[in-house]
Amino acid sequence: MCGVRVKNSKVCPKELTEEEKTEVEAKGVKGKAPPPKGKVKEDEPSQEELERIERVKLEKEEEEKAKQAEWDSLDDETKFQRTHEDSFKEPSIRM
Repeated sequence: MCGVRVKNSKVCPKELTEEEKTEVEAKGVKGKAPPPKGKVKEDEPSQEELERIERVKLEKEEEEKAKQAEWDSLDDETKFQRTHEDSFKEPSIRM
């Protein structure tokens, strides 16, 4: 990184979040059997499943709003530190 050499260290690339990992798996799964041709009947989700999905979606949105409100309340120095110490956003060096 940036021409800096440190003994007994390891450069760790940016880590993927769980959402990014699922996207990568969905895009690049090779060797998987192709879907059967013809009509494929999809089961419609039940009312309970729809309610559960909606509840999970609302909880996730509330968490995102809370995180965004906290982020907006931070000063620039703290934002910088959190961004560059986050292994999901920046590569890092481990000793």
